[in-house]
Amino acid sequence: MSNVINQLFNHVPHVLKSKTEHPFILIGRNGELFSTIGISRGCFITSCFFNLISIDLKNNCAVVELLKPLCGAKKLFRTQALVTIDPSCFCGIEFVSIPVFDCLIKSTVIKEELCLPFTLTNTDDPKKLWVNRQKHLENIVTLGIKYDGIDPELNLIFHSKQGSISLVVPKGRYEYITISDLESVETSSTVELVNGNLDIQINVGEKNIIYF
Repeated sequence: MSNVINQLFNHVPHVLKSKTEHPFILIGRNGELFSTIGISRGCFITSCFFNLISIDLKNNCAVVELLKPLCGAKKLFRTQALVTIDPSCFCGIEFVSIPVFDCLIKSTVIKEELCLPFTLTNTDDPKKLWVNRQKHLENIVTLGIKYDGIDPELNLIFHSKQGSISLVVPKGRYEYITISDLESVETSSTVELVNGNLDIQINVGEKNIIYF
């Protein structure tokens, strides 16, 4: 058994909770780093990093998976590109300590600003001034509340995924509050007349999963 296939045989990957494997590089008989091309999800992948899939000792060959390097080769990502190699064609193998991931999660932040004027009277029931229509996305919302009316104060209730928070805004004051994963803003019943503006700045985080 060649030295390369012997080392591969001793490093057959197993399932790890951290999603890491035993990536390696191969050195050709010319002393140069081996790199090859594969096809994954309809795209060509070129890489010098591999992960062992299986070994055929009878035919002295191995099936390896090309790993796509990103972030300056500090992270490797699994692909669907598989190639068969003859270990006897290589004179060296080196296992590298680089984490291997199944996919790349790309986060995008979308900023939105709006102003909602509102008027409430004592005949109005408690109602929602604002509702998050994109509940599947994470958000961080900063609200500025300006109140002017006959009532001495304005009572607001903020509903989020973590629970509910109450805020009292005195007459003539401008109050700010920042909440994660805000779902709605609701008012309590008024005594007389309430006028105000709800200035909202929303930072919405959208995550996309990318497979290579």
